[in-house]
Amino acid sequence: MQTSVDIFESAVLINHPRGEYVMVIDGKAVTTAVVGKHEIWLPDEEIKLIWSHNGKIESFRGWNKGKNREEILKGTFGCDKGFDEDSKKSILSEFFFMKELALKDLAPPIGSLVFFRMMISNFPYGIEYCDIYGCYGYRMRNAENLKPGKFTFDKYLEAIEGVEVSDGAKGDILKSNNVVNGYLIDVRRSLWDMPEYVKIEDTSLLDVSNIDGENLKQEIKDLTQFPHKGRKQNYQTYYMDDKYEEGSRNTLYRYETMGLNSLDFNGKSVLDLGCNLGAMLFEVKRRGAAKTLGIDYEGDYITCARRLAFYNKIPINFIKLDLNDMESIKHIRQYFCDVPIDIVFALSLYKHIHENVFTILKHLKWRVCYVESNNAPEGLATGHVMEMIAEMSKLEAKSIYLGQTTDRSPRCIWRLEAT
Repeated sequence: MQTSVDIFESAVLINHPRGEYVMVIDGKAVTTAVVGKHEIWLPDEEIKLIWSHNGKIESFRGWNKGKNREEILKGTFGCDKGFDEDSKKSILSEFFFMKELALKDLAPPIGSLVFFRMMISNFPYGIEYCDIYGCYGYRMRNAENLKPGKFTFDKYLEAIEGVEVSDGAKGDILKSNNVVNGYLIDVRRSLWDMPEYVKIEDTSLLDVSNIDGENLKQEIKDLTQFPHKGRKQNYQTYYMDDKYEEGSRNTLYRYETMGLNSLDFNGKSVLDLGCNLGAMLFEVKRRGAAKTLGIDYEGDYITCARRLAFYNKIPINFIKLDLNDMESIKHIRQYFCDVPIDIVFALSLYKHIHENVFTILKHLKWRVCYVESNNAPEGLATGHVMEMIAEMSKLEAKSIYLGQTTDRSPRCIWRLEAT
């Protein structure tokens, strides 16, 4: 069973208005993508991807009619630490079955396994989602470019004689789009409903090395500073390798000062506006939060946050949005399915987008929001702080002043409770 895994850093699946799909691979290669129920074919690259979400095989088409719909909408579907073992077994089972069919000229020639570390698409919420558990697949020759194959249903039945397979999976083979130019290109009906040609016990073939931790730490130190300049210390304290890397914005201190340590985050939805590296979200996720979203305008911040999420195997969605553009409100509401967000962070944001902070809060549904000022040397008498207080008074929310954080400079903190 020896084979190799070709690793790509990222793929972006783009759905054009005309209904066509293309994929951008590692930021440069643009290729046509043919989307099926469980698979995505890249005919130009001769790659077939088996679709998954948060580390578990799921339908790309029709997921919203399946049994996992509610879990997906709540953000609780998938795995908390790495790719699902049952899904890995299913991927390898398909891979080796297709290789066997290829030896009989019943399927196109099969090459190596492939893995995309991060899969970015509009699945499943209709706005950009970065799946940090990635996506597996394998290289499969484009059947249209080969001399005609030898597939017939009788030969297929002969090939699977003695193999455990449901009548449904057997019958699906006869669907017209499953056979191209005399080659069978798809055998999957669902996560497990396909011929189990090889019983997989060991999934180590799919083990891929993590990104280099020391290099990532340096990237974070260099690229997530605010403002942008070289410093010896990180901007945010963040969690990595079972410990905290110290930063000038001390995440654990902020949690204590804001009274967050007493909160039950289990199953909660959390939004961080102007997230930087996303340290606040990594902490809520470690404490049991479900659906999470971090937004920042700086591309370097988002890239580092996604890489840290991949490294830590903590599924958080980080996206690049301009919060001065009110279209961002539509994207946020769509991501959270227009359901009230349990907790919103709007920390040290007013200096950058001014009253738009409160315009966004006014048009979102939320239960609790933590708002932090920028540098406030005169406390509540600081100019921009008085502006913030005036804006907060216009919201349909109870405002509770929590005091100041002083980990970087004195900043005023409020807890807003929607009424």
